[in-house]
Amino acid sequence: MGKNPAFQFYPSDWTRDLDDLDIQIEGAWIRVLCRLWWASPKGQATKSLKEWSRILRKTERKTNEILKILIEKGIADGSVLDNQNVTIISRRMVRDYQISQIRRDAGRKGGNPALKKPETFLDNQNDNQNPTPSSSSSKENILSSVQEVIDYLNAKSGKKFNPKTKSTMGHINARLSEGFTVDDFKHVINVKCEQWLKDPSMNKFIRPDTLFAGKFEAYRNEQPITKAPSW
Repeated sequence: MGKNPAFQFYPSDWTRDLDDLDIQIEGAWIRVLCRLWWASPKGQATKSLKEWSRILRKTERKTNEILKILIEKGIADGSVLDNQNVTIISRRMVRDYQISQIRRDAGRKGGNPALKKPETFLDNQNDNQNPTPSSSSSKENILSSVQEVIDYLNAKSGKKFNPKTKSTMGHINARLSEGFTVDDFKHVINVKCEQWLKDPSMNKFIRPDTLFAGKFEAYRNEQPITKAPSW
């Protein structure tokens, strides 16, 4: 068994992305994820349709249908390279693995030199003072980013979302931890408001639980039809 026998599983994103799909799509996706975890590079693999069909235990025709659904629904990235070979990518797995490698490399080098305390750090400190950076500053930064994102969403949509809602804070914090920025959130808001705001059937999806959840990266890669105003 290797040093990484397991990958992260995110129940909220899983149910949100797959709840409207047949159970066989869920089963197929978890089987694909298991193969992507052992692939090199981790998180993506190119295999023939025949190989994928053996993995999914379906006919090649059915396998092709399933893989197309995964790609078209934005659950996976991928492409059909030719009539037989199909590439499937798990965005989440690729990001998680990259982050783990960065942390591992930093650990081998003794951590981030910029975070190491200097020799004179305690010169003017007493026993009651904490020499390490307080987590409160990081929390304040997160709260500030959440407030900015929700203020922007409310201004664009005309709605009144509460930035302190637990699920809202959770989604935004998760995306920030993945390396996305406040500007990325604003881009998604611009794109989806342009697409959905005037459509009564889609307007209800202009909300944090939809915009900032599992399909956030796919939305981030969409481009607005018109140039977004400067806010």
